[in-house]
Amino acid sequence: MTTPCLLACSLATLTLLGAGTAAADVPLVQHIDDFKSGPFHQLMPALPADWGTFYQSTDDVLGGVRQVNLISDGALGSSSRIDIESNRMLVTGGVGSFFGAFLGYGYDASGNDGDMHANFDGYEYFQIDFERSDLGLVYLVEIWDGQGVVALLANTLTTEAQSAPFSAKLPLADFQGGDAEGNPQAIDWGDIRYLIVYFQSANASGGNDFSVTSIRAVDEG
Repeated sequence: MTTPCLLACSLATLTLLGAGTAAADVPLVQHIDDFKSGPFHQLMPALPADWGTFYQSTDDVLGGVRQVNLISDGALGSSSRIDIESNRMLVTGGVGSFFGAFLGYGYDASGNDGDMHANFDGYEYFQIDFERSDLGLVYLVEIWDGQGVVALLANTLTTEAQSAPFSAKLPLADFQGGDAEGNPQAIDWGDIRYLIVYFQSANASGGNDFSVTSIRAVDEG
């Protein structure tokens, strides 16, 4: 299977110019990443530098490898960075900088196909748990199934400051699948080969800081 090319380039352009059996009424949760593995600390390279791509092998994430892609426009010469430690991912935008932070699951430690076959059949939604976000933020989730069907669901958080924890829920039923030519195609949720999560600036001033504590799939039963 061909390793997917991340939509990061086109998306950045827009911004930068267990499954198991559960008891009744108990949600069924499949953890994608709770950021227990680390530490990971990295400055974001400024455009037009190459993308910084990093890999962490750990049993704590979906598929066993976390891929991290980072980019920032480096406005005013200030740096942006990402830190994964103490059960959180913290993205810090430099003053006036616009960034893209991308997490990928389904790769191996060299960036090739990791032979992941995640089963999300029957789950209701993906949930991203935020600790806080001080400015506007765009988040997106993209999946690829075993037949090469691609589906993307995007949403936008409020541009107001979020000083308390909050969660974003992305219903699986709202994902629209398509083949390589863009024709509508059903998604095989029982065989997901790649899952990619994007975070990008969504405000006029840039320099956003935000933290995420968990990404998971949930079925409330």
